[in-house]
Amino acid sequence: MRDAFYRKVEGRTYAAPQYGEEITLTVGDDIEGNGVAAMTREAMAELGISEGETVEIIGAWTQKAKTVLLSGRGDITALRMDKKTRTALPVDAGQEVGVRKEYY
Repeated sequence: MRDAFYRKVEGRTYAAPQYGEEITLTVGDDIEGNGVAAMTREAMAELGISEGETVEIIGAWTQKAKTVLLSGRGDITALRMDKKTRTALPVDAGQEVGVRKEYY
């Protein structure tokens, strides 16, 4: 299962900085909220975070969002964001993004 989070994204030249481990998640449908990102318990465990902590989401740009638990069953590599955060990256549903724990 661990390999599901560490995929090479075709055409992506971005490399994560040394201060944080990055996983790859697939963007899903928008959710309600402002500055929130919903992911599975498995993805949170892989990043070493809990609900309410802040993550950095890396698309064409980087955005910060508070994590919430993704409800229901589904793909463990799914990431759902509010529309404002998703369009600020900018990414569409189905695209892959990098996600890492925010470090201060």
